Amino acid sequence: MGRAGTGLLSDDLGGAWAHNPAAASRRSSARAAVGITLVDTDLELSAFTEEPSPVMVSRAGVGRAPSAAASVSWGRTTFGVTYFSAQRLARRFEGPPVGLPEEDIQRDFSLRYAGLSGALRRDAVMGGVSRRFTEELALGFSAGAARVSMRESRRIWAGIAPRDVPKDPRRDLDLLASGMDSVVPMASLGVVYVPDEGDLELALAASYTAASALRGAVVGRPADVLSPALMSEPEAALELPAAVVVRAGGRWQGERWSAEGSGQVELWPARARALHWDLPAAFVVDSTGQLERYRTLPSQLSLRSSASLRGAVDVQVVEGLLWLVAGAAWSPIATSTPRLAPGFSDLGGLTTALGAEASAGGVTVSLGVSRLWPTARSVRHSLRRLDGPFPGGDEETGLARYEAATDLVGFSIEVEQ
Repeated sequence: MGRAGTGLLSDDLGGAWAHNPAAASRRSSARAAVGITLVDTDLELSAFTEEPSPVMVSRAGVGRAPSAAASVSWGRTTFGVTYFSAQRLARRFEGPPVGLPEEDIQRDFSLRYAGLSGALRRDAVMGGVSRRFTEELALGFSAGAARVSMRESRRIWAGIAPRDVPKDPRRDLDLLASGMDSVVPMASLGVVYVPDEGDLELALAASYTAASALRGAVVGRPADVLSPALMSEPEAALELPAAVVVRAGGRWQGERWSAEGSGQVELWPARARALHWDLPAAFVVDSTGQLERYRTLPSQLSLRSSASLRGAVDVQVVEGLLWLVAGAAWSPIATSTPRLAPGFSDLGGLTTALGAEASAGGVTVSLGVSRLWPTARSVRHSLRRLDGPFPGGDEETGLARYEAATDLVGFSIEVEQ
């Protein structure tokens, strides 16, 4: 807690089995821990329009990410298991209320076609083994599975140009797509090397998450009495490609302090940039009875390879009792600017964190807070479109200034025997 995600070496329990199982061999006692992290993400959108329009603010609320872990050692070998929320992202914006005049919708909700909400969650269970082969070298391996769930809501324009004026709200159609994959394999492999001097520790680790085949449903709701309607079987499917994460870092141990730094590269295939929901049996019918097959719904989620840096310092304030920690991290924007969408925008930026660890009688209590400071991106050219099923009206949408910040509060209790 309080290290801004820095823990390739210092986190030798739950985080070790998830990211670098070799780090679990740093301690040989039996241990167990539980924790929870509260996540509050703010996102504001300011549309680039000719007339001033209200700022749209995400109303997703505070999310909770629980965790638990345990480990036991036998000689030079350590076994462990962990449960954690591997990823949690949520955004929710209000759409136009029913009955709002057309001119007010055009002015106040000009970004409605870019996306209204999005949520992605990965809950994982992993178990593994770590072994110190020598005083200098340790290897570890862990494997498990995650349950991945995703949902998002889109408002598409289902008019027919040139018969209808593009973006006429009377031709709007709301769609909610959701899906889940209950078993997504995951694995991590790590190595820790400690030179003869013993003050410096080095680590290298790699994690793999298999592709997620999300299966679920799509539901349509006309936005107006004259709006088109969705006629379909509810089936919807989306594939999240497999990902690889490579981490490397080092930790220097002083008498009453330690410093750690690490880097991370997250690798996604090119097709992860443009994801879509497959709708095998969806049709849209407008108020005149015209019917059109609707095969795919482009997703707001867009992923690309990226790299990040992290660092933290631990200082012993009261010997055997209290440590204070501080950390910082930097990550680039995880989605290319032209593909930004309200439901899943990750703008990256600078994170700072503070925390404290108190130990007594084999019990360690940790508390930490972190903040991803406000980061802004301006979308002047967008690859997002109205995405309607009928011909015409293929205009870009989502031109706006995005500004996001995230606050985390974490708490954990560890018992050692």
